[in-house]
Amino acid sequence: MTLVWQRMITLLAAPVTVLLTMLIGGLILTSFACPLHLPEMIAAGTINALGGLLAALPLVFWMTRGADAIVRAWMAGTAIRVGVILFGLFVASGSGWALSKMPLISWTLACYFPLLAVEATTAAWLTHKVRV
Repeated sequence: MTLVWQRMITLLAAPVTVLLTMLIGGLILTSFACPLHLPEMIAAGTINALGGLLAALPLVFWMTRGADAIVRAWMAGTAIRVGVILFGLFVASGSGWALSKMPLISWTLACYFPLLAVEATTAAWLTHKVRV
């Protein structure tokens, strides 16, 4: 697999994971007749997808420098993602957005943990692909 494909998969992992999480979560909530809170779901998905994309950038830039650099890039990306998500929650919780805080936080956490697992798996896959 070429470097271009590896970079593309790394960048597309976050939005695809967030979209699948939102679809599956929406399906589960709808089948149990629970409120969906669509604006909060979209806001949380946008915040997580943006955080995941920005977290993938260190991996994309440092994936050719060896396994050690990939692990450091993944850890830096995790810190970037946490910062972006916290800042996004801070902005979206403002009174101008008219979003309910608890559904927003619930959807944010529902998207956060699958994204964490996918990013860790992507970093592990990239370290396996590195030629020693």
